[in-house]
Amino acid sequence: MQNREIAPGKPGTAQEKKEYLQPDIPLPLNGSKRVETAITTLYDISRAISSTKNLDELFVSIHKSLSKIIDVMDFTIALYDKKKDIITFPYRIDRDNPIPIPIENVSVSETITARVVRTRQTLFLKESDLLRVFRSHRQPYVHVPAKVWIGIPLLIKDDVLGAISVKNRYDPNAYQQEDVDFLESVSDQIAIAIDRKRTEDALKKAYDEMEENVRLRTIELEEVNARLRAEIQERERAQEVLRMSEEKFSKAFHASPSLMCIARLQDGRFIDVNETFLRVHGFRREEVIGHTSAELGMVPVENRERVAEMLRKGPVHNLEIRLHNKAGQLVYGSFSADIIIIEGQPHMLAVVDDITVRKQAEDALKESEEKYRAIFENAPVGITLSSKDGRLLAANQAFLDMIGYSSGEMRKKPLSSLYVDPEARKSLLKQVDQRDVAVNFPARIRRKDKTIVDTLLTTTKVHQSSGEEALQSICVDVSEIERNRKELDKYQRHLEKMVEERTSEIQSLQEELLKKERLAVMGRLTATVAHEIRNPLGTINTSIFSIKAATAKNEPERIKRSLMLAERNVKRCDDIITELLDYTRDVRLTLEPVDMDAWIKEVLEEQTYPEGIRLIQNLCCGLTIPIDREYFRRTFINVFTNAVDALRAENLIVKELTVETALVDQNLEVRIMDTGMGIPEDIFEKIFEPLFSTKGFGVGLGLTIAKDIMEKHQGDLKIQSEVGKGTMVTLRLPLSAGSERHFQ
Repeated sequence: MQNREIAPGKPGTAQEKKEYLQPDIPLPLNGSKRVETAITTLYDISRAISSTKNLDELFVSIHKSLSKIIDVMDFTIALYDKKKDIITFPYRIDRDNPIPIPIENVSVSETITARVVRTRQTLFLKESDLLRVFRSHRQPYVHVPAKVWIGIPLLIKDDVLGAISVKNRYDPNAYQQEDVDFLESVSDQIAIAIDRKRTEDALKKAYDEMEENVRLRTIELEEVNARLRAEIQERERAQEVLRMSEEKFSKAFHASPSLMCIARLQDGRFIDVNETFLRVHGFRREEVIGHTSAELGMVPVENRERVAEMLRKGPVHNLEIRLHNKAGQLVYGSFSADIIIIEGQPHMLAVVDDITVRKQAEDALKESEEKYRAIFENAPVGITLSSKDGRLLAANQAFLDMIGYSSGEMRKKPLSSLYVDPEARKSLLKQVDQRDVAVNFPARIRRKDKTIVDTLLTTTKVHQSSGEEALQSICVDVSEIERNRKELDKYQRHLEKMVEERTSEIQSLQEELLKKERLAVMGRLTATVAHEIRNPLGTINTSIFSIKAATAKNEPERIKRSLMLAERNVKRCDDIITELLDYTRDVRLTLEPVDMDAWIKEVLEEQTYPEGIRLIQNLCCGLTIPIDREYFRRTFINVFTNAVDALRAENLIVKELTVETALVDQNLEVRIMDTGMGIPEDIFEKIFEPLFSTKGFGVGLGLTIAKDIMEKHQGDLKIQSEVGKGTMVTLRLPLSAGSERHFQ
């Protein structure tokens, strides 16, 4: 049978080309360093003979040792059986091609591996050589093609043990003659290591067989010599050994942290499971024993049959499987199994390591990588990954479109060649070294067509899987932004001119409107004052007439009542004039420290109010605050009087007026609360408007003046009211440098 081997060629898909941009190979070594590493490699291979348990571990150790000095990502060990004239491949790491079938009839086979073994000569084949070999023997290109291939025979004196080979399917210059010399220099040691390990394995096997034969022969001799007595003793001893063995196995079985089970190979029914198995899958023992994994919904029937077929061919090691527990949740496991004989029947002993957490982490990592790749490839801004010496390792399409070069062209150019200013990249690297990041670094880049692009670069340090440090950059084309900014500046200047012209027009209109508004206010004020003063003047005039008539008739009581009525109306006129003067004059406060609780209590004692109104005092702030006594008294009495008026309604069941003080968020709050009918919404919106009043007398300036006085104190006046429940007025004063707290 002829084996079909790898044909040369070029990388196929775009994905393969991207991977080729970042080969994960050893760094080039100079002469002395290479010799030193080669000696170390020989030592590692020699030491692996005693440190590895079997051939498989030896192969892995050889591969790992070679990887320190040469690219062995695609690496094969082939062994030759001279008696059968066949080459097998016990170890092969190939990223794209499957494990090849054995090569039979090596003495006449024209495959390149067979030629190395048959001729006992090294083959160093480039693409053209590989093409010629394949064409001369009409071998189809069934695998991913290679650019270069090296085959080294493994010789022990005059015998050929097999061959090792490496290849690279991308770079025809991946290997040089020095790499061939290196492999030839270590091939003898590799052959010796493999031969000795194979001999050790064979000797161990023979020794184990010999020990077994000796033990069996000894038992036979003892049975012959001891006859029935020895047979009875042997049976007793065997029963004890079996009991102890079973006890040890049972303890190990049930105490194992791995999932373990024993099932009949014929029908897959469980005969025993350990505690870990029950805990992970959520079953009780009686639910499992006597049933199959398919009946329990753990695995499909076809998967169980596939595992049984694999077991008939030999033990199964670390097979990744998916199981479902009783709740239907997915469990990932690393499955190993072998056949054991119980009561003459084959059974499967299986061990499953729960790798769910690891698998989920791998899936999450894969998802994260896919998301990053999608962002990288589809980002509207340029993204690059480069080495610190300026080699482009990867770039997305947005960056390539920005500079006008292809990825192949950029592999041949240093990134510094794109900068208009040759010193710009040096400055960028200096910032990154100092701060680990450079944000919005301005750089002018020259495209392939020689046009200039203004960009902003944000560059950070990243670490690759190989451990090497690289630079990741986000490149934003701001040329269009700069053009838009200039256009925006031009438009903004034009807009500012328009705004200036419009502002001038608005100011003229506002001045005219204010003039008209002043005239309107003056008209309303004049009408209000005239109305409010005319009424008391009429009453005074009537009182004077009454006094004259009473004087003529000598009626002193009538004269007294008329004088009192005249005096009351004169005071009413004086109050109206005082309100007008307070509203128009510039209030200047004279502040002095006042014990607010004591002062408000004194003011309340001076006030009169109708019987039936219950006054509640909660004066407990304990604060001394600078206020203008006269102006604050007017404000307090104005609000207090309004509250008393609100309680004069006859239909009120509860007539309570509460005055309290409190410290709230570094502010003194004086609250006056009544249980009157509240303020309707349509009136509430107008209560602070000048000249607005719901009373039959007054000019409607009381609350307006009170609010102004509170604002002069750097405080405010707030009103909360609910129809049918009452009103609360809050006079708030901020604590100042002159404030003092008497108690906590």
